[in-house]
Amino acid sequence: MEIVTDLREPDQVLGRVADHGAVLLRPADRFSRAEFVALGDALMRPRSHGTALAEAREFVAGDATTTTVTRGRQGIPLHREASYVPGSPSLLMFYCERPAADGGETIVCDGVRLLAALPPATREFVTGAEIRWQLDMPDGSWQQMCGADDPAAAVAAITGYAPFLMPWESVAAEAVGRTVRMRLSTRCVTPALFDGLPAFCNSVLVRTGRGDADDGRRLELRMADGTPFPAEVLGEVASVAEELTEPVPWQPGDVVIVNNTRVMHGRRAFADPARRILVRMGYLTPESVDRWWRVPAAPDRSPPGC
Repeated sequence: MEIVTDLREPDQVLGRVADHGAVLLRPADRFSRAEFVALGDALMRPRSHGTALAEAREFVAGDATTTTVTRGRQGIPLHREASYVPGSPSLLMFYCERPAADGGETIVCDGVRLLAALPPATREFVTGAEIRWQLDMPDGSWQQMCGADDPAAAVAAITGYAPFLMPWESVAAEAVGRTVRMRLSTRCVTPALFDGLPAFCNSVLVRTGRGDADDGRRLELRMADGTPFPAEVLGEVASVAEELTEPVPWQPGDVVIVNNTRVMHGRRAFADPARRILVRMGYLTPESVDRWWRVPAAPDRSPPGC
């Protein structure tokens, strides 16, 4: 992760993100919250969350595109934001209003470096692996996520993402009584935004072994054939990732921008209730896609988001 002390111009910022995967911006005249929001609007089409994250995060100043990070003080393992549902964002932006007195660092790990550092047999396995996420949403959950009032409409909203998926992704959904089941199939290793380099950037480390999501939904990860993700592979990946993980040395007014297709993020546990980190996420604008996207067969448009 690069720390930059003299940069605010959006196009130059995006160029640094393209080169490094994650960038910490720390100019002498620190960013205000309004400047953080304005930079995000210039870099991407921000993703609006509606009511989908109301229980997990706090909306800031009534803005559905700007929230606190996930509530709680527990550590969160490395993951790619929303990698298990269609419409995973291209970019993440974090803003530090107040760091924790001790601990609470956001952590990042470059999935390109991680893949290259894996033992050859493990690297070969994950590079060829197809994985499948299954999310079961009970009554009350799919309404929030999909903005639908009946299961059939929720299924239609989910499958409506198909034109916006990458060539290696597919999505399916069905109603099981009042539960809506979504399946997203993808690769374990995917090309990173900007240059197309292969990256281990997903949510396998945070979601393997966790059947129940925090909001009552049930999330399961399987290989494409339905078998569990191999525990020995997971252990090797986690061990190498730990060696490559970098903490963000937060100071008030810092902004961190992450290429969500290349760099995984998480956080360390903390006790300080005053810690306050904000997040925005979104998709490259059409102009940025034309200039920066180097992945073959990219979608023509960014997904609508729920």
